[in-house]
Amino acid sequence: MADAAELAFQRLVAANPQAVVVGNGTREHGASEQQDADAAELAFQRLVAANPDAVVFSVLGASSDPAAVEETLARRVVNDAAVSTWLESKPEMVGAPLPALTPSGWLSNSSTVQALRAGQLLRLEQAFDDACARSVHTALGGLPEEAWSHHASRQPGFQYAHSNIYCSDASRLASACPAYATACRWFEREGLTWFEAAFGCRGRVVVSASWYREGDYSTPHCDLGDLRRVAFVWHLTGEWDERSGGDLVWCSPHRRFAPSFNTLFLFPVHGASHHFVQPVAAGTPRAHRRLAINGWFCCEDEAWEAAVGSAGL
Repeated sequence: MADAAELAFQRLVAANPQAVVVGNGTREHGASEQQDADAAELAFQRLVAANPDAVVFSVLGASSDPAAVEETLARRVVNDAAVSTWLESKPEMVGAPLPALTPSGWLSNSSTVQALRAGQLLRLEQAFDDACARSVHTALGGLPEEAWSHHASRQPGFQYAHSNIYCSDASRLASACPAYATACRWFEREGLTWFEAAFGCRGRVVVSASWYREGDYSTPHCDLGDLRRVAFVWHLTGEWDERSGGDLVWCSPHRRFAPSFNTLFLFPVHGASHHFVQPVAAGTPRAHRRLAINGWFCCEDEAWEAAVGSAGL
């Protein structure tokens, strides 16, 4: 299946050279060059969205550029310009306040940690209290488009396009979108406490909201870099037609997960944790949002080696 997908993608690109995007987007462009790059990026997104079966399945660990990945992350860990501008406009509250986020039994289940230590992908349905999850879903779904920043990468070997909210201004975010702020705090506090106790190391958390719009996607990647150890993706999609794509695909062994509601994915980050998100198809209703809260529990190399062994997971 992987070889067939790779061949289909190569044929697709060969037949559509105007849609091929090269470079990592970091060099300065003249006005016409930037317009050409933007047009090529849009053409490429439309091309991939219209041909989901041609998404590349190849393993990228050896060909991806860690330095380029780190540079991209460094540019967006601070507040996104979009959410900062939106907050400065003193918007009305989106969604209802959520005092706390209540997880289900997975947090205290020793088998959760055992599976992660064994290098497994975990899919946890009904991961949090249903009412809590619906509050966060409603809040994210109610955020205006101007609150989201669209991120796209054209690095050799790795491309993506999706919208995110990265925000470290907790007080203003809590007043504007309290349910989302509560969810972020849970991963930064209770979630981090769980991670540190489970693996015996001091850590930190990177967390954001993500929205894959029509044409958005990410090609296969394993999340290595920035001291990431365990990844989390809390799916918060409501109404969804599976024909719209947007599936989370795990590469080895091959597994496919349609966007869902209140499902938490956890997996240890290592050289074989490759996954990708299929393109959201053209024509997907704008009211149907593929939403998630995602991020990583991170810790220093020496602490991680002491926790799991020098060979890693």
